[in-house]
Amino acid sequence: MSLASNCSFVNESTSNNTEIQVNDSFGTIERANFEEECSKRSYLDSTWFAPDFSRMVNSYITYLPVHKIVRKIEESYKSRMTNIKNEISKVNCVCTTDIWTSYSRRFMGITVHWIDEKSLKRISYAIACRRFSGSHSHDRIANMLNEIHLKYEITREKLIATVTDNGSNFVKAFKRTYIIFIVQKANNNFNFLDYIETYEDNQYERESTEIMSFQEIVSPLLPSHQRCASHTLHLVATNDQSSENVKLMYNDIMQKCSTLWKSARSPKKYEVIVETLKKALKRPVVTRWNSLFDCFKQLITLKKELLILFGKLDVSNLTTNDFMFIEEYVKCTEPIAEALDILQGEADISYGYLLPTIISAKNKLKKITNDELLYCKDLIPILITSLEARFANLFNVIEEGKQAVVAAATHPKFKLRWLRCLGETARSNAMIAIKNGITSCCTPSQNMMEVDISNDGDGDGDGDGNGFDFHGIGDSAMLLQNALEMNASEVEFQGFWRDKRNDLSILHAYPIIKVAFIKFNTLIPSSAPVERMFSFATMYDIAKFNRLTDENFEKRVLCKANNINK
Repeated sequence: MSLASNCSFVNESTSNNTEIQVNDSFGTIERANFEEECSKRSYLDSTWFAPDFSRMVNSYITYLPVHKIVRKIEESYKSRMTNIKNEISKVNCVCTTDIWTSYSRRFMGITVHWIDEKSLKRISYAIACRRFSGSHSHDRIANMLNEIHLKYEITREKLIATVTDNGSNFVKAFKRTYIIFIVQKANNNFNFLDYIETYEDNQYERESTEIMSFQEIVSPLLPSHQRCASHTLHLVATNDQSSENVKLMYNDIMQKCSTLWKSARSPKKYEVIVETLKKALKRPVVTRWNSLFDCFKQLITLKKELLILFGKLDVSNLTTNDFMFIEEYVKCTEPIAEALDILQGEADISYGYLLPTIISAKNKLKKITNDELLYCKDLIPILITSLEARFANLFNVIEEGKQAVVAAATHPKFKLRWLRCLGETARSNAMIAIKNGITSCCTPSQNMMEVDISNDGDGDGDGDGNGFDFHGIGDSAMLLQNALEMNASEVEFQGFWRDKRNDLSILHAYPIIKVAFIKFNTLIPSSAPVERMFSFATMYDIAKFNRLTDENFEKRVLCKANNINK
């Protein structure tokens, strides 16, 4: 290994026609070509790579003082965050929010997402990792969210929705707030007499009246709230397993597995594990149920090796029946795990994935119902019932389900392939929602334009060139009849769903559908992106970073999350 090939400070001025003097134990070396001399010697085993050489090298290096480095980082941070703010001002975006706890400190993280109109790719940035001291009450959460939104000029009109987990504090913070106030003018002063905030509690509704300041009245209200679908699926896979037979055996096996996974914390036992299994054991993450699923799958593949390992570690052994239960459990919960993996994506995942993914998971569970299962037979109907209950609005196409069907229908990957899986009433609701959603994205001038229906999208030509080939006339007549009763947006949608292509680029050929796609797919189904931002925060959760102020801690995390490296 030559020194010249590994030194970034060697440049033309130091490598060509430059006299270099290096003193080593063998005497003084003079060379006209510094790089040539370096290439002849290996710096790893040479005796001349010593303080004298280091001092020579230092003459070609300019060191920045600490205060200049800090200033450059600060300038880079401010420039980048200003650019992000400017980008946000030009688009509609969606925020994902969560609270992260590290030892005695808590932080609120916010990321923003939108779809670029030209490339149709998702753009994502982290904009906050702010210290959140005190209790996680819904009013304090609402206040901090409002402060961050104001900082980046994210208004309610611009913000489509905020995605969070299903915690009661977040849900309360986003309950729709109604403000009714009476303005009276006396001596040119305005008195705000009434402020009425109505929100639903878990079991009842209550009203409270208090006087608020002018700033509190005019500050933007929180945006609409979207619950994290990944967290809901997590609850389906964990909290809703009510079968006593399944629970008893599951808890017994989990106790044995937990002992095994904890053994990996000991350096000595870890060496034994790697030596026996030829790989490290995966360990589940508390907040990610699909990580437990992956751990179970690994145990199944290492079944023979584990029997040897249990004896070496002197821990409770998993029996043959235990392995049979794990195999059945993995088989029954695999549709949920696959759905979680899909929805927790970020770059290519949009709200249009939600409904098809949940429907697909339900259908896969139904197929397993007829399989011969010894231990987990009762688990399948429980998972299906839980899925239907927790995602009832999607299956019935009400409330947020209406937005989900429009998002799926305008996504080239899905279109209307999922529609047949819904009930009759739900299908009717879906078609109405799709019609209203697409029409809302159509301008009056577009609705008044003439519609070209010469090609119904089936790929059939007009004939052999003589002008009298009427192949497919039935479909064309039907399309014409529908066109007479539909506006331009609905006709364009017919052409879109008949188009056999399924890549995003086809949206450029359907301008109205493209607008609808961006509007309804900007929302993401999971708050996983903000959880990934917190993974950068844990990198600084070590002793030497504990002295950082909250402000500098946030800057470091945002720089890392947004890849600010200049």
